[in-house]
Amino acid sequence: MTCDDLDQAADLTIWPRATPARTARSLPYPSVREALRAAAAALDAGDVQTWIVTERGDILSPRWIEANLPAVPLPLPGRA
Repeated sequence: MTCDDLDQAADLTIWPRATPARTARSLPYPSVREALRAAAAALDAGDVQTWIVTERGDILSPRWIEANLPAVPLPLPGRA
């Protein structure tokens, strides 16, 4: 994934690990960076798995997200 790829729109799905899959939530984000920020917050808040699907159809698995969170430059809140 390149830096340009991080600027495309994406959907973040948050799957609770302890409850049935039908309780998953999916939310649209204007960029992969924003979806990653939300994924990090969800991972910090509870026992969940996060998946991101980009507008180009790339699927970012929970392992990819957790492995790459420290490496992806995220803009500060309120800044683009």
